[in-house]
Amino acid sequence: DSLGGNCKTTMIATISPEAALTDESISTCQFAQRVALTKNTARINEEVDPELVIQRLRAEVKRLRDEVAFLSGKDDDDSSNDGEEENAT
Repeated sequence: DSLGGNCKTTMIATISPEAALTDESISTCQFAQRVALTKNTARINEEVDPELVIQRLRAEVKRLRDEVAFLSGKDDDDSSNDGEEENAT
């Protein structure tokens, strides 16, 4: 997938002494050299307060409900009907 990111990476390159596999061995060495030049900075993932996560999720739910109401053409006053208009047809 990827060699960068928030982790430590180890590269082990194995090559063959067979003459028929020289091209493959050279390719492996070139790849290992490119990997060696990759620099990562591993950091500790931040810990999040569960109350803060709940608060953010509630705000997102409210925003999404408001967006659905707006897109469906309902006003805030119509939200008290809770779908009674849809059943009237």
